[in-house]
Amino acid sequence: MYHYDKLVGLGNLPDIEKGDRDRRALERNRAFHRALASLKLWSNVKDAPESYKSGMKEQMMMTAAAVGFFSVWMTVFSDEPQILQALIEKFPGTDKSYYDGNGKVKKILKKESEVST
Repeated sequence: MYHYDKLVGLGNLPDIEKGDRDRRALERNRAFHRALASLKLWSNVKDAPESYKSGMKEQMMMTAAAVGFFSVWMTVFSDEPQILQALIEKFPGTDKSYYDGNGKVKKILKKESEVST
């Protein structure tokens, strides 16, 4: 299993005694756990007939959009291209040109050695 908490920085809890202020840490953690619960439910229906899958997928997209934290959802569902594509479509302002057909970020930057002069 992936250590999603490290991938999306959920372990970054504010140290109040030092004056740290990460007001969104709790909300980000809640989003992470909702995304994990959704992944578990999706795993139960992803091989089911389309009529079952479409309802579950739409409910997950409504939850993801309401909860927010796009990167958390994208990380949790990183092995589910169908859901990645749906997330890209659902979140307003997401530039689809940065993603490939599997919902993965396209390689858009080249190493200095790859740039022709």
